[in-house]
Amino acid sequence: MERLKNIGVYFIVGLTMLGIIIMYGVAKAHTPHLNYVFFGIGASLLLPAIIALYFELRDEKKTEASALTNLADFKKNSIVIPVDLSRCTVTGNSWTQVREEKNDKEILFNALIGDPFENRKTDNIAVSRIKYTTTVQGQRRTFTRSVAKDKTTLLMLLEMQKETNLYIDRDSRYYYFDLEFLEK
Repeated sequence: MERLKNIGVYFIVGLTMLGIIIMYGVAKAHTPHLNYVFFGIGASLLLPAIIALYFELRDEKKTEASALTNLADFKKNSIVIPVDLSRCTVTGNSWTQVREEKNDKEILFNALIGDPFENRKTDNIAVSRIKYTTTVQGQRRTFTRSVAKDKTTLLMLLEMQKETNLYIDRDSRYYYFDLEFLEK
């Protein structure tokens, strides 16, 4: 099914390119009576791309809306466990990542002289993991959630919030550790 979808995308891109080429040729031509016909043919070849783009954007909006609805339904139909955030364990990792930028002249020059990492831009990345252990339906379970914040900031935000909820489905297979307050 995915292969068929890819073929359809290539077909639409091809038609769009053909339509653009025809319209460009009409714009450069000096025969006014044929211009309208060929311009119309070129424009009609653009229609599949416009229609496909419309449906793709519409489906994307539906997916976002259904995800929010699914989360609300999941919260409503789940077992709610209050979580004391002071009982959570937080571990943090951070690292520096060098960006790969080949087009910068200084970097290319430094590569020639033997120091390719000089003057490269770097990103400081931090990821922390929150872990909470509790008993659910007679079983001891551990629930985790990763957050793109450094450990110190995350500990401060958890201390300010004090508590949140953990939502577990009735089969105890899926859960949602509610940390939406971190996004505010």
